[in-house]
Amino acid sequence: MFEYNDNDLEVEVFNNSNIYTIKNFFKTPDRIVELIQKTDVELWKFGQSKNNGTVFEDKRHTFKNNSIGDIQTKLSLIVKQKPYILNEMYSNYFIMKDKSFNDYHNNYWWPHKDIGYTAIIYLNDFEFEGTNLYESLEYDDTDNMNEHEKPWRSNCKYRVAKTIKSEYNKLVLFDGLKFLHGMAITNDVFFVTKRMNVVMFFDGKS
Repeated sequence: MFEYNDNDLEVEVFNNSNIYTIKNFFKTPDRIVELIQKTDVELWKFGQSKNNGTVFEDKRHTFKNNSIGDIQTKLSLIVKQKPYILNEMYSNYFIMKDKSFNDYHNNYWWPHKDIGYTAIIYLNDFEFEGTNLYESLEYDDTDNMNEHEKPWRSNCKYRVAKTIKSEYNKLVLFDGLKFLHGMAITNDVFFVTKRMNVVMFFDGKS
């Protein structure tokens, strides 16, 4: 299921950092989509806030498989960082419910940083604005709150430096420690269908 195609690697230099793309990454992406859709999992960070499960649903599957380790080995050679946890991949399975809470017109969803390079493989079968990279314009005290407590952050405090477009079965690698980033939501599509991808993290140590 997690076998990948040995396709061309595309490299873009942005703000002195490499962003890597491999299109048509998985050999059988439909099987991964089916697995995510049919496997019921708990809400991500359940108990952190009453918001998850009421005004939105944010779920995450954890996949453990030696074939995932093969992918991580390939990507490690590209980014020159080790996998954060070997043989593990995670899904993001997200849908919005309450339009009064999910105000994407005036806010961005949870700009944050990861520990190193981040790999995302998009699995929605339509193209949309997948991931934003942000520049901070003023201080925003997200260090002292939980992600699901107030995930929508004022768009006055951030500037979109770059938007990475989604494409079915496209892998993107970017430096999640260098760039504030978060899912790009610009319309109502994720009120009617779930946002779906899988991610892997790297340790940020060269």
